[in-house]
Amino acid sequence: ASDQPATLAEVEKHYILKILREVNWSQKKACKILGLSKTTLYRRLKEYNLQAKDSKEEDALQLE
Repeated sequence: ASDQPATLAEVEKHYILKILREVNWSQKKACKILGLSKTTLYRRLKEYNLQAKDSKEEDALQLE
């Protein structure tokens, strides 16, 4: 358990990944839910180095 709060970037990354998992990695559906353009979502995926394979790895992490 970390005493430091998550950064905004960490919160955003986890939320984007959560939504992508819920919509089975449909970027179109994720954009609608997140209120982002496809370009912005693509930039976030690149910035956070998120790919479909990350979905299972992320499931194993404890988010606090």
